[in-house]
Amino acid sequence: MLELLPTYKYITGSLSSKVLFYDESLKTGAIVYTDDAKIEGDIIVTLRALTSNYQKETVHRTLDGDLKVNVRKIPPRVTIWMSSCDSIPDEQLQTRFCLGDTDESTEQDSKVNDNQKKRATRMYSENPEDDILTCRCIFDTIFQNECAVYAPLVDAIEWNDKPHRRNFDKFLDMLFSVTLYNFRQREKVHGGIVSTLKDFDRAVEVYNGTAANNACNLNGKEMAIMKVIQASPGRTITFTELQEKTGIKETNLRYTMNGRTVASEGLLGKVKGLSKLDKTDSVGSADGTVRTSTKSTVYKYTGDLFELNSKLFQSVATIDRGKAERLTREFVSSDTENTHD
Repeated sequence: MLELLPTYKYITGSLSSKVLFYDESLKTGAIVYTDDAKIEGDIIVTLRALTSNYQKETVHRTLDGDLKVNVRKIPPRVTIWMSSCDSIPDEQLQTRFCLGDTDESTEQDSKVNDNQKKRATRMYSENPEDDILTCRCIFDTIFQNECAVYAPLVDAIEWNDKPHRRNFDKFLDMLFSVTLYNFRQREKVHGGIVSTLKDFDRAVEVYNGTAANNACNLNGKEMAIMKVIQASPGRTITFTELQEKTGIKETNLRYTMNGRTVASEGLLGKVKGLSKLDKTDSVGSADGTVRTSTKSTVYKYTGDLFELNSKLFQSVATIDRGKAERLTREFVSSDTENTHD
């Protein structure tokens, strides 16, 4: 994705907990990408503050070598992109991000393999392909313009994930972003642009791809584990059975279930109704003279959130299209300065 952006718009690399406060090259609206991110310790506090104050500066006060107050700031609208094998361990932070997963379908496997084969015959060039340059030009045009985005049609939306309060804000940000991509084709009133039903449809399409993940704050691997547990008899399964059915390596599975550190939660801390039991089975010999005890870990889930017919896997939003069009017309006509005869 970074290849499609103009290079002035992003920075990459690992992050320490307070480095963004001291990076003088960081500009308003920059994208910060970190690969194989380790989200732990003080960086969680920084990212919480950054996402809470997204439209404003994020302020950090510390002492310099002379014990004088040193005020450091992160510019407004700095966006964090992260990729990691593990989910974000802090629940409060996780609810502030849109989660996505790698497409692991066989169709995508074939596309990746076909692209790998092209390396054998592709002519070498240091210059980017025309499609990449076109994308950079489009993004550059978008980045050069700041404008308000209005969506009067929101009063016609029926939102189906109200218990997770931050998720509607995520969806609205998705809607505003889709509208901004089409800013040249959108009506301009009240000093901004107006979202359309087409923008809503596209936002729902994009958001539904990760709606289940965002509703329960689990990544794809964690979702797959919970589906296996729920499908097991009595929604109870041993660790060994879970490993066999998911194909996940032992250490990785233990980290996912229990957390990597004492401070991290794992699935046991994220999923309401999921519990762990230590089970001991004693087996005696035929003559009753020898008894052998074996210990195993058993996981039990008492909910039903991960069933296929669950609300979790239904469309996150519907809209009254007639009402949406009426609300949009009324909003546009209310801008008397831009009303044409």
